[in-house]
Amino acid sequence: MQDRFMPPLLHALARSSSAKAWRLRAIASAMALLVGSSVHAATLLPDQTARASSPPGDMQGTSVQPTRLESAGALNNEYRSQQLVFSPKGDRFAHVHDRGLELWQTQPLKRLTSVQETSGLGIRQVQFNPHGQLNYIDGRRHAWVTSDLQRGLGGKADLISPDGRYAVRTGLREGEDGFAPQFYNATSDVYDLLEQRSVCQFPAIGWVTNAAFTANWFAVQLAITGPQPPKPLALCEMATGRALIMPFGDARTITPTLDPQGRWLMVHASGSRLLGLSDWQESKLFALPLAQSAFAKNPNNEPYPCAELPCGQPAPKPVAALPEAKPVVSPDGTWLAVWGNDQTVRLHKSPDMQQVALLAHGPYHGSINQSTGGRRAVFSANSRWMGLQAGRQLYRLDLQNNPLRLQELTPPAGDFELQGISSDGQYWLLLHHLGPQLPLQGVLWRATP
Repeated sequence: MQDRFMPPLLHALARSSSAKAWRLRAIASAMALLVGSSVHAATLLPDQTARASSPPGDMQGTSVQPTRLESAGALNNEYRSQQLVFSPKGDRFAHVHDRGLELWQTQPLKRLTSVQETSGLGIRQVQFNPHGQLNYIDGRRHAWVTSDLQRGLGGKADLISPDGRYAVRTGLREGEDGFAPQFYNATSDVYDLLEQRSVCQFPAIGWVTNAAFTANWFAVQLAITGPQPPKPLALCEMATGRALIMPFGDARTITPTLDPQGRWLMVHASGSRLLGLSDWQESKLFALPLAQSAFAKNPNNEPYPCAELPCGQPAPKPVAALPEAKPVVSPDGTWLAVWGNDQTVRLHKSPDMQQVALLAHGPYHGSINQSTGGRRAVFSANSRWMGLQAGRQLYRLDLQNNPLRLQELTPPAGDFELQGISSDGQYWLLLHHLGPQLPLQGVLWRATP
């Protein structure tokens, strides 16, 4: 098409007057743009979609016709909703509110059981293990609801592993919950709930909300009360009981990410130099399990805590590029999603961390409620689907499609926060805020074809 129309047009342009040439030049530019757009739109990008700044419905990599999202029922609770979590099969979900927890059936929507929090500190870290048992922490104690709705209450815990076998206990003292320090000033440990023994012990650790936990590994930054500087990363391998302290120079913040399959550890470190006038950040990737040489005893006369625990700097795994920030990782460890600063989300594939897609989403519209909104990425339990929220925009991504393409959904009216997507990609859990005088409400939604 370009070869058939452009030569005569250019010939006429060359022989025309200046005014006529200007009109023909405009026609030629428009036709060239039309031809280029047609050719570009007809070309499928291999495993990648390009960024665009046009409205969401017209963006390359985004479906033109939004999928309708319809309410499948509100949970009708007079208390403020806080969290919603799907079971692995998506046939159940947990609803956490400010007075306790409820377990619901997805279809038909039905409440199966409810649990009142007993500590006065609230319920947190709610998750299903692969067998459908619901584990959670009530105050600072491990509790659970089995798949046949039997309840249980265990010992002290600040964090539970995804399979529910291990607990992280912080701020412990000798003799409390059977804790016996294995070295001087050990105050925190990873505890095997099945065998009832301490697996790994550390000095005081930092906020457990920033920790990384899988079925086999645990990583967390040590607390601000620890050595000055740095604030090292503590790593525990549950299968062997090996504990390692990894210093990161003058880093002040260390954020670990663990592969759910136990293949790698990613660390994002940041800090300041030159008396706080220069900020810096870096990312490193380590192959797991770490070599035995990484557990050398107190190299170079490192100060406490390396004098008490193995301390070393394992060699990082070479990769072309790493995600710029802590990624959201799929349950099977295959996909890593990272938000960009340019209305995009980047998808990386593990274990090589290769970026395979750059997907553009719509801009924010209007003011966003501080308790909702923002940007969130969630994966289904089977790692087939990903849900994305960008302000008041909502998208679905089928990770088995090639090329990857965002599918826009019509969001509910008012402010909302994406919480989960089911393993069939049909059901969505949202926290919905209908008004300033109304409590945040948990809602189940269903995407229609």
